[in-house]
Amino acid sequence: MKNQKNVSGFKKSPATKSNLNNTSKVVKSTPTSNSPFQKFLNTEISAEIKKMAVGGDGVAKIDYEGRQITVFIPRTAIGDTVRFNVTEVEKNFMRGEVLQILSPSATRIQPLCDYYKNCGGCNWQHVNYDSQISFKEEILLDLVKKFLPNQDISLQATTKSPENYGYRNRIQLKALNGDLGYFKRKSHDIIPIAKCVIADALINENIISIKSKLKNKPELEKFELKKTTDQKFEYYRIGVKGEGLSFSQVNEGVNALLVKKVLTGLESIKPTEMTELYAGAGNFTLPILHKFSDLVAEAVELNSDLTLHLKSEAAAEKVQRRLTVFTANCENFVVRRALSSHFVLLDPPRAGCEPVILEKLVAARTKNIFYISCNPVALVRDLAALLKKNSAYKIREMQIFDMFPQTDHFETFVWIEHGD
Repeated sequence: MKNQKNVSGFKKSPATKSNLNNTSKVVKSTPTSNSPFQKFLNTEISAEIKKMAVGGDGVAKIDYEGRQITVFIPRTAIGDTVRFNVTEVEKNFMRGEVLQILSPSATRIQPLCDYYKNCGGCNWQHVNYDSQISFKEEILLDLVKKFLPNQDISLQATTKSPENYGYRNRIQLKALNGDLGYFKRKSHDIIPIAKCVIADALINENIISIKSKLKNKPELEKFELKKTTDQKFEYYRIGVKGEGLSFSQVNEGVNALLVKKVLTGLESIKPTEMTELYAGAGNFTLPILHKFSDLVAEAVELNSDLTLHLKSEAAAEKVQRRLTVFTANCENFVVRRALSSHFVLLDPPRAGCEPVILEKLVAARTKNIFYISCNPVALVRDLAALLKKNSAYKIREMQIFDMFPQTDHFETFVWIEHGD
């Protein structure tokens, strides 16, 4: 609806809609009580997708009574012109579901997966890979501009995945009433699958066999399927062997490039000491200890299975004398023990770092910080808080590593340097 001045005349969608090309199921929603857009619920509107948002939805803008309303529409791409149904209204925005692609974007391709239309997994298979990279860079740069407006940051070229299909060395499937698969979008219904196009071939070879062994249980179960580090297949029910316990990143190719990036960056620092928070099973710890023979490290991780594995591997690789492993909550650890003033490596979960960790970094005046994040919103929030606490910190490098092709998710490497 380019240049639309008044959308009040658009027709209401019926409760169900069918026989439309490239359609998604119309989802009815309960309106937010104080939303000024309540009358738009289940209204059909046409608009062009102008940008992509965190979370992977396309963003359209429609004019209404002298203001622009933001609409988030999943499974769209920049340049698409779509007809959509308004499914949710909030105070400052709306959400929609595509009814028809009126004019497809040049970035749009046919999804490879048979289950893509309804599966709640990959959300960007309809976009070619180079455009996926561009969209991720734009999302990150928009966040940087918003949260770090005074920082002169040059985003380095994204490190692409060597494989953008068949790259995952582990997946989690749900089982219910004899079905094995993923949840449908916006639902806890199961989509039974025979293969997953982003999973490693070894995993796909075993899905049908696992399904044949399932009992017809009415209770939901979750299974982890994985290719082990020695290239063998294993699976187990989550809850019996941890919540998806794993000793490696899901994308081995990109992870190797990310580890190489960390090691290359450290060559100019030549660290002799390191504090590593959220160390996991030693994905970065062990390569760093091998690379720098004079370095002494403290690694902190809450999961005792992972710290046990790290200790075992350190002993096997004969670097255990230079490594102290703490099984502890990182927030509690930094309160009790000072961080390295030379080098700190952070690889937190999606929620990012607690404020106390940023405070202790500032207190330690840590010279170099490597922050590796899987959530760009949490990342820029933490960076803004850190730089506000001490303006001597500057962002030296920032680079995306595309760990999760066919989705809007990505890893970001940031090198923060103290200018004093």
